[in-house]
Amino acid sequence: MKDSTQAMNILEAYDLYQSYNQAARECHCSPNTVKALVQARKDGTLATRGLRQSTSSIFRADELSLITELVEASEGFIRADVIHRRLQGIGYKGSGRTTRRAVRKEKSKYRRAHARVYWPWIPEPGKWAQYDFSDGPVIDGEKTTLFHYYLPYSKYRIVLYIPDQSLPNVIGALHTCFEMTGGVPHYVLTDNAKTAATAHIANVAVLNAKMVKFASAYGFVLQTCIPYDPASKGGVERAVRVAKEHLCPTDANLVANYESIAQLKDAIDAFNIEINAKVHSGTGKIPSLVLPEELTVFSSLPKNPYVAAYGVMRHVEANMGIVRYRRCGYSVDPSLRGSSVYVREVDDEVVIVTVTGSGVTEVARHKRGEPYGYVISDKHKDPAHPSGPLVRHPIPTNETEGKFLGITTEAGTWLERAASLGTKKIPDTMGLMVKASSQSACAAIVESLAIGDFSYTTMKALLAKAQQVTPAPKAREVESLGSSTLPYAKLKAVSACR
Repeated sequence: MKDSTQAMNILEAYDLYQSYNQAARECHCSPNTVKALVQARKDGTLATRGLRQSTSSIFRADELSLITELVEASEGFIRADVIHRRLQGIGYKGSGRTTRRAVRKEKSKYRRAHARVYWPWIPEPGKWAQYDFSDGPVIDGEKTTLFHYYLPYSKYRIVLYIPDQSLPNVIGALHTCFEMTGGVPHYVLTDNAKTAATAHIANVAVLNAKMVKFASAYGFVLQTCIPYDPASKGGVERAVRVAKEHLCPTDANLVANYESIAQLKDAIDAFNIEINAKVHSGTGKIPSLVLPEELTVFSSLPKNPYVAAYGVMRHVEANMGIVRYRRCGYSVDPSLRGSSVYVREVDDEVVIVTVTGSGVTEVARHKRGEPYGYVISDKHKDPAHPSGPLVRHPIPTNETEGKFLGITTEAGTWLERAASLGTKKIPDTMGLMVKASSQSACAAIVESLAIGDFSYTTMKALLAKAQQVTPAPKAREVESLGSSTLPYAKLKAVSACR
């Protein structure tokens, strides 16, 4: 079909020559095209030339009514092929393409009539904060979770790594964000996770009792958005999207895969500094410079943080210094047996603290262990406790045993080897060694280890041998190592003769 410029040139040529063929040769087109344009000008349909026939004129009134009814009943989600089958049931003979065109038009009309109208939210400084979660990058085959905190007024945002979305981790992340921003806002808005709302009754959210206690301790009011309506959460949704675009490795951002949680944490810290130092496109201001305006309205942090911010409460076992967390046992000092501690995860470590009237004390920090296993630190072991069936060092239980083991460092080795061979009368042998002199007993023990015989008779003979006193032989004059004075004596005798 000719466009408006071509149609104007063709009509101008026809007006000049008054001939279809001459105008066609002038404009390089068919005479029939010239004739059609001239006829359209006469009929007054030149402006509507080429427009498609309205679908409403193709369908009968009952068919159009059925299309409208089905679109409204499905709230605009019904497929065109479903409507086409319904139309065929009442005698429609048209094509599926015509039906799709009519359904598309009806859906567009429905959406315009039921479109959600938004109004700009103008938050007050220090009044609101929002938080949300997102899936972080996969590190060593394990999923991570990102915690997003957003202040609508200043557009200040914080991203934190948390192991999961459990309540202690959420409380700890909120406490950290309050510390980083310097105060607590009046309202905190979030979605309907179980850590915030446990149920909904008549469209009213039943808040998590533990989260309500935390909010009361910090002086803010917890608010939840409308279920299945992300738009009611405000700007935190966009903040989550921006953070994931910068932190999660994709083909678009060319971010390298993270090798450890510590590396992810460093990237998050760098992102927090960078994003809050940029001019926000919605306000034209730098969030880090606007944040001080909110500090004047923020509530101050409590003197003592909420204890749940330190993790989940666990009881140390009564008969050993072991705390169980996520099906893994972690060691603590044995003096804490039977007491309560708080356990939380920090990066790839498990931190155990105690909370007393004097404050918080970290009592243990371990690498995260595997389920059904144990992570035990050597400093938590009792040195007097047997170390196991394979390695058992001598521990004296009476005075004789103590004196025997004190003769020499080899005494413990002698006892272990003698016991491993089933030697008889070991206590009698030890008593014999204790009564003898230390030097003789030490010599007997060393020689016994050398020959590998630990019986009472052999030890008695070795002790007797060591106790024999042999006088040291006197050095003869010819064998003396000292300088001889004989030449001087001879020289003195010769001098006297003269």
